[in-house]
Amino acid sequence: MPGGSITRDAVVQLYQAVSTEYNSTPLATDEGWIHSPTEFGLQEMIALAKYLPQNGVLVDIGTGRGIGARFGRKLGCRVISVDSPDAGGGRQLRTSRPLASSVTSATCCTSRYR
Repeated sequence: MPGGSITRDAVVQLYQAVSTEYNSTPLATDEGWIHSPTEFGLQEMIALAKYLPQNGVLVDIGTGRGIGARFGRKLGCRVISVDSPDAGGGRQLRTSRPLASSVTSATCCTSRYR
């Protein structure tokens, strides 16, 4: 699937499925961080689908809501998510952990870079 062999329609469907999946997490249901697919987000997912190699590794720095990480996982890639708890990323990393055993989460301290 990765490496350019996925159609645009398949990317659209997968992106919508990832958004729906995310919107059932506590970040969305309890805290109101709802995700709505956008054209810009779709272009990001198209690039991921095009350039990630089969069984590749996606390092998602600044995970945010984790949409890219979830998308990469659905493409069959190993995902490493990195975010700062200072920026609210700690909650997202906890939400992303159940995705699969191939998702590695890490927090980083950004205070020394301010």
